[in-house]
Amino acid sequence: MEQILNIHNLNLSFGPKSIFTKTELQINRGDRIGLLGLNGKGKSCLLKILNSDLSPDITDPPCKFVKSNTLYTVCYIPQELPLPEKEINPVDYFFYFFPEIREIKHRLDELTAKLDGKPSGDELNKLVSAQKEIMDIFERRELWKQQDLYKSYLKHFGLLKFDQNIHHFSGGEKRKILIALGLSSPANLILWDEPTNHLDLESITNLEQELLLSGKSFVLISHDRYLLSKVTNKILQINQCKIDSFKGSYTDYLDFLKSEEEARKVLLSRLKNRLKREQDWMNQGIKARGTRSKKRVEGYLDLRGKVSAIKDAAKKELNLSIGMSDRKSKKLFSIKEGSFGYDGDKKIINDTSVEVYKKDKIGILGPNGAGKTTLIKLMTEEITLSSGEIKRADLINIGHFKQIRNELSPNETPYSYLGDGTDSVTLPSGRKMHVAGYIKRFLFTGEDLYRPLKTFSGGERNRIQLAKNLLTPADIWIFDEPTNDLDLETINVLEQELSSFDGSLIIVSHDRAFLSNITNKIWVLDNQSVEIFSGGYSQSEQYLEALALEKEFEKEIQKNISTATSNDAAVSKKAKPTNKEKNRLKELPSLIEKAEELIEKLEASIESFDFGDGSVEKAEKFAKISTDKESLEEKLLFFYEELEDLQEKFN
Repeated sequence: MEQILNIHNLNLSFGPKSIFTKTELQINRGDRIGLLGLNGKGKSCLLKILNSDLSPDITDPPCKFVKSNTLYTVCYIPQELPLPEKEINPVDYFFYFFPEIREIKHRLDELTAKLDGKPSGDELNKLVSAQKEIMDIFERRELWKQQDLYKSYLKHFGLLKFDQNIHHFSGGEKRKILIALGLSSPANLILWDEPTNHLDLESITNLEQELLLSGKSFVLISHDRYLLSKVTNKILQINQCKIDSFKGSYTDYLDFLKSEEEARKVLLSRLKNRLKREQDWMNQGIKARGTRSKKRVEGYLDLRGKVSAIKDAAKKELNLSIGMSDRKSKKLFSIKEGSFGYDGDKKIINDTSVEVYKKDKIGILGPNGAGKTTLIKLMTEEITLSSGEIKRADLINIGHFKQIRNELSPNETPYSYLGDGTDSVTLPSGRKMHVAGYIKRFLFTGEDLYRPLKTFSGGERNRIQLAKNLLTPADIWIFDEPTNDLDLETINVLEQELSSFDGSLIIVSHDRAFLSNITNKIWVLDNQSVEIFSGGYSQSEQYLEALALEKEFEKEIQKNISTATSNDAAVSKKAKPTNKEKNRLKELPSLIEKAEELIEKLEASIESFDFGDGSVEKAEKFAKISTDKESLEEKLLFFYEELEDLQEKFN
């Protein structure tokens, strides 16, 4: 297997805070890596190291960063789109994003401008020669081809505003520019930092497909568990300043962690029993113990360290306290035959009726621009209906965790921000709690309490703001993309708390796993109206797939409508079957039957699979069975399509 890079003895720290300590990392060609870890623990730092934007600490022995001479080419796609001060359109942004290409293009533009001045003689010859050299660079490095591919991806993701200023683009449109840049890059290793933030489900699905089709190696930071499960074949977990590597998809990794957690519990129980015996021996005193056994004392200390390590390795729990008032009324909010459109624009929602009842947990889905934000603004009274009726329960309190977070004062601390100058917070239940105890619920330590907020990562600041928002009780809590910038550990616990929350929730999210595990009702916004599904996300999935398929059919109809008349007039004669095709037609039913039998056996193996000790070998075996089943299913589908084509051809 060809190595792209190999890092030994990686150390990185910022003041007293250690990020990596004597850790190792290897990335091979074909690795599709999901990078996991708590916010602030080094995910973005690792991407910057791989992109040569950040250097490891100088240590003895030194860090060895071995890069392949032929394969180590890297493209880093950040969370946010870097913007120039001047106006720029998406086409020209291609040259702005890549500094080296920008410089070459700048030189070409300068030469073109000078040639437009119609020079003559030696100056003309020099300018033409210099222009040819730069054009040769463009051709040799296939930069025009790369730009054409970039524009093709922009179109593929529905971004057609080629002549407009990207400063005015939405978050989703800016994200599509970043995705097009990453997918069109010729680099062998693409570094993706939260690529699905602000994207609608259709775009996320397209991204999944393109990542798999690209054949590129990549490192992906994402909170979208569906995406991680579909596209990864290797997991890197940053844990206690080390980088743990697991071969397999994110789903395989979760199975491995589950079995590892059970094994850890058994081991911890055994270690505790042994530790108690050793403690009794140590507590007897030198006289009672007889001659002091140096080896046994060292063993005792080592044992105590193992128990501490096991405890630290166990999953942390984040106890989010979400307040709910004691309201008894059943219907909290409703819109009846409501319509809304901004001045001069077509209606965003038209003749729409929705209701929110107590204990509803509603997920709102829809493509960008379908009206999700508009619906929330109507609920929170930021805007009013153009026509129709809105009803709210008396004195209703609606909490809103916004997608665009409020700016936190950089010099403020969690202590002052959460406690408003006091050393305690008031929980929604009315009980007071010390700020230090409250912040620990959000996976912070006491040492973080007095740190300036400017020293926290984006994800950590998001978590602090979440802690602040959840101090307020509400009859309806609205969460607008709550998983953006949160690490998976925090998302998992937020998910558990929202699932057990006894009030009403409105959640706008493109995180399908998050919606699937929380919601009991889905609102799908499309074509100015709302489709309501009472069974949660799983019930709406078929609808969403059918909706996407319907749109594909519409595209095909429009594409083929101009040629339909001429095609109807020409009726071709069916070809006679060849002997080879006749034999294949006889062979296919048998192949289909065998494939179906093998799939049934593999399904039975998956259902009864024993993970045993949770070893990597076990996880790899499980991953292979799953991969074999998927390959067979694809082959079976091909057999069916081939059979239908032959039957249609000869019947």
